[in-house]
Amino acid sequence: MLLLSWVLGPEALPTPRREFVMPEGSGSLTGFSRNGRLVGVSGGTSQVAVFQTGTGLLLRTYRGHQQPVVAFAFSPRLDTVVSVDASGQAHAWNPETLTTLARWQAPAGITQVLFSPDGQQALLASRTRRWLWNLRYPTAEPAELEFNGPVVGDITALSFSTDGTRLATGFETGTVLVQDLKTRTHQQMALFRTPVQGLSFGRDSLLAVAGTPEFRSWHPGTSTPPHSQPLEQPAVAIAFDEDAQLVLLGSPTGLTSVWSPPEKQLIFTCQGKGRTRFVQFQPEGSLILAAFTEDRAKTWNLQ
Repeated sequence: MLLLSWVLGPEALPTPRREFVMPEGSGSLTGFSRNGRLVGVSGGTSQVAVFQTGTGLLLRTYRGHQQPVVAFAFSPRLDTVVSVDASGQAHAWNPETLTTLARWQAPAGITQVLFSPDGQQALLASRTRRWLWNLRYPTAEPAELEFNGPVVGDITALSFSTDGTRLATGFETGTVLVQDLKTRTHQQMALFRTPVQGLSFGRDSLLAVAGTPEFRSWHPGTSTPPHSQPLEQPAVAIAFDEDAQLVLLGSPTGLTSVWSPPEKQLIFTCQGKGRTRFVQFQPEGSLILAAFTEDRAKTWNLQ
């Protein structure tokens, strides 16, 4: 059922459960820890702040970088964070002890960090190249994950399949490439005419958004054509929940919404300021997390 907040307007939208206030920086980068009990926040600063999810209390701050942090991610299985700064210096560290486990100097500026579902490997991407860092052996050099053919544009979005065997890469051309990580074979699909801005794998489908009022669902490995689902607002960020039953969407205006595929409608909406940078469902919980270009990172309770 569509919530009344969607009908009544912004004044009726739910208030955030918590806001995460950084000592410095923009707070436009965020993410949940593996069990959802911690929230990391960075952006515009060389620090990564670690907060307690439930209380919003700042617990500790990682200060290992010398340049502003441009991307970071929590492992979904290990007590490990990988963060990268503007110089291309990547650090793997423990969010409980703040111990630096390993460092790596990337040969190109890194723009995105993503963990495999088993939490053992971190994918680091520049505009045109990708590397896999095996965190079981963090001191080993990350291995470049090469494309089979010419790169079709700058990399703009990434997503692992739920079993970790495939990697989807979105490009500024609107093309999405899905690569089998064992065989290195790939399938390519021109989903949009605008840059792909978000990707999220479900159990058997891949969702994509590109700043247009829709999201598209594609089933790689099949002959089924992509399906387009119209939306009220353009979408620039997207994420499945753990059971692939709900879809979280972020808009250029900060409106963040939860979509129910079975009901084919929005079931929850909330509002931040500026463009939505990132959205995530809480692991083992009922919260959603979002980061914005002009606002603090926030959580909302879906229940």
